[in-house]
Amino acid sequence: MISCDLAVPKTLEKKKVLNGKGMVITYAESNGTKWYYREKVPNQDKYRNKLIPDATTLEQAVEGAMDAMIALKEDDPHHLSELVTRTKSNDDALSLLEREEKLQRRKERLARAARVKNNNRVSILTAIKDWINVQKKRVDAGNLEQTSFTHKDIILRIHLYKYLTEYKRLTNTSQINNTTFDEYLIFRADTTRINQQRELTVVGEFIKKHLIKHALISEQNWVKSNFLPTVDVRQIDRMANPAINEKDWRTIHNFVRNQFTKEANNLTQPIRRLQRQYFVKLFYTFIMIAKNTGMSPEEILKLKYKNVEVRNVGRISKSKKKEELADIFNQEEDRKYFAKLHEMAAEGKLKDLSKLGEVDLPDEITADDVEVEIENPDEWVADMEATGRVDRFVTYFTTIRSKTKEPREIPCNIGDLIRQWREFQISFLNEKTNGVEQKIDLNTFIFCNPWKSFEPWNQYTIGMNWREKVYKKLKAEGKLVGHKFSEKPYTLYSMRSTFIEDHLLKGTDIFLLARIAGHDVKTLMQSYERMDIRRRAQEITSINWGAKKDDFKVEKVVG
Repeated sequence: MISCDLAVPKTLEKKKVLNGKGMVITYAESNGTKWYYREKVPNQDKYRNKLIPDATTLEQAVEGAMDAMIALKEDDPHHLSELVTRTKSNDDALSLLEREEKLQRRKERLARAARVKNNNRVSILTAIKDWINVQKKRVDAGNLEQTSFTHKDIILRIHLYKYLTEYKRLTNTSQINNTTFDEYLIFRADTTRINQQRELTVVGEFIKKHLIKHALISEQNWVKSNFLPTVDVRQIDRMANPAINEKDWRTIHNFVRNQFTKEANNLTQPIRRLQRQYFVKLFYTFIMIAKNTGMSPEEILKLKYKNVEVRNVGRISKSKKKEELADIFNQEEDRKYFAKLHEMAAEGKLKDLSKLGEVDLPDEITADDVEVEIENPDEWVADMEATGRVDRFVTYFTTIRSKTKEPREIPCNIGDLIRQWREFQISFLNEKTNGVEQKIDLNTFIFCNPWKSFEPWNQYTIGMNWREKVYKKLKAEGKLVGHKFSEKPYTLYSMRSTFIEDHLLKGTDIFLLARIAGHDVKTLMQSYERMDIRRRAQEITSINWGAKKDDFKVEKVVG
């Protein structure tokens, strides 16, 4: 709007701009909340004013003065010829092309500013929920992994929301500026640098693809400064999930298997006790699979029963083979014994059956008398009728790692555990779900939540129980030693590290291990070097016992 009135309201503050061609001014009646660009009409005792949008301070008014001047010329066609003349005479005004581009950019900024102004009442909780709903639709469409969704959901709904609303005391998205996240790393100081880096990546995606896209915050804040802090991840930080040593694992294993079960059974509320009993069994099976397969928590939670194959490969047991061979030998002696009786009876030599014990027979053969040779007890025996064969169940897991998208198959010796867990699930659902129809089939998630439509169990809950109810409890009681190369706490990912380190110490081929673990060989080599030194310590520390010194005298050549 152009104003040319001679009488103007009382001036509150003003400043010359554009080399004196005009000024920015605010009037008393607006209390300094509105700023205008003002210039004198040539050859007249009049002034033209143009409101500077979104300017509430002198600095903002000065910055927006050029746009206001251009808009003022646009509103008054009478002065267009003046602008063209000045352009042709190499004056300091913008060229026509530059003017049009500048005007277009200004209109876009004004439009974004208007949207921000209109959306300034959107709460932080509403913005986060809207973004989460979009991500959920991506999961339903197959464009986003469920585990990735869960990861984003936890970061935004728990960490980001708590930071903005409780730590920074913000309510609306319009309050977010270029200093808002300066203290985020302080707020999340209790987690690892790697986790901080991952969280900020998700937060950045939320800001750019939702808040800025929908004009919920000003784009200028993001462009003009380092909106989010950067995290310097060091090599030592990459050891944030240390392998669990053998002694600590026995402590953890026994605690989860015994104490967890006891605590669940002692709960007084029936529903809570029921849910806890199911979860404790699930938790134990989960960590056992993690340690024996090297799969990440995300991979494990995605497993369905169709991804599991249990084979009874069998093996030869020395004790059972001795027992079966002894039975065979005893049966042979029994056959000879009764044959002798029949022969004596036919000859009329056996009249008193009470004298059967007088028959001269060899001593009874027992299992201890049988010598058995087994070359390799670990060899698989496919023949179900083989002498001395005992059951041995090998489990094959097929999975696709989220990072590489490459499928792989993982064999391990926990077939009995999988069978027991499935039998427990079936029994539990049949007996304790109040008649609700539940069914376990090949498409059922192994670690499903029957109270949430058989969806995979929440990783956050599993991680929280590991961190708060297992690790911190045992650590506080002084029952855990920790990894000798890292002071970092054991995490769910420590089971994966344990699997890899155990196989490196055992001497498993590193290329085979890389294929099974879905890991980079180069990364494994860094750990392999350390493990190889431990295995070859004998070469370094061996002592040549009994060696004698060479008996010779060194003669001086000079002096």
